[in-house]
Amino acid sequence: METGHDRRRPPQFRPPQRLAALSRIRMNASLPTTVAAAMDGHSADDRRAAEAFLDAYRLVVREGTLAGLGEAAEAFSGLPYENISKLLKTVQGEGPDDWRRMPLEVVEDHLRHGLGGACFSLTHSFRRVAERLGFEARPVIAETPAGPARHCALVVRQGADDWLVDPGYLICEPVRLDGGRRKIATPRGALLLDPDRRDGRYVLYDEAKGPEAWRWRLDPRPVDDTAFIRFWNASFFWPSMRQLVATRRTEAGQLYLHNRHLRTIRAGETEKRTLGHDLEATVAALFGIEAAKVAQARALVNARRAKRKI
Repeated sequence: METGHDRRRPPQFRPPQRLAALSRIRMNASLPTTVAAAMDGHSADDRRAAEAFLDAYRLVVREGTLAGLGEAAEAFSGLPYENISKLLKTVQGEGPDDWRRMPLEVVEDHLRHGLGGACFSLTHSFRRVAERLGFEARPVIAETPAGPARHCALVVRQGADDWLVDPGYLICEPVRLDGGRRKIATPRGALLLDPDRRDGRYVLYDEAKGPEAWRWRLDPRPVDDTAFIRFWNASFFWPSMRQLVATRRTEAGQLYLHNRHLRTIRAGETEKRTLGHDLEATVAALFGIEAAKVAQARALVNARRAKRKI
């Protein structure tokens, strides 16, 4: 039950109204749609997903306003960014075309099990939210220290301007991409977004660590759906699919789980601990993900690692 205190909290920290949003999804059930329809925004399921997300976090629809988009991104940043759901999906079907999680599945899994998603499924899902808010929205691709095309974010168009939103890196207030340098305040510390004059890309890094510790290099040119799906499909074969990874925004900063290692980041300072038999229960308590889902994903990771050693 929602309390007056919950309504006063920022949207990303409000407990979602799970039952009401799930009820709306069931009441508006539609026939299955094709992948092509889902990707081009014509899927009734995608529209239902966006509406259910907005309902769950009690967001007022303010179409075409950057403030409304920022509030939605703030709420969306409260979803865990994790590969637990991605790992579990790979035991269903025979390949990436069966493994991609569309927006309705992402929203339902969050409301039912506390799951979020990995980069591509969450970017695609938030794209549908942005479109419901009246924006033209397209994905953009970024390189990370792990390799090319390892991250994606969203660019929305308002008038003649492009604006970047990246809830995964806590860039929730839209940032105009006009070739200028930007300082971005986040709960985990200040970020700097620098244009690279050589190739037109943007480099993101922690202000405290400097550009040598860059987080991503982003090409601001949107990619089409065919390219986006190609990058998405490739992500199922990354080395990270043999690891357990999750991040989540908190009111004090950010949590980061890598296998058994948990980091709590607050205003640029990091506290570390190693989890043991309490891993599933700790992840459930801190990330809001059902312990059974964590246990299933952990078993998959262990099995894949053991298979590689044979």
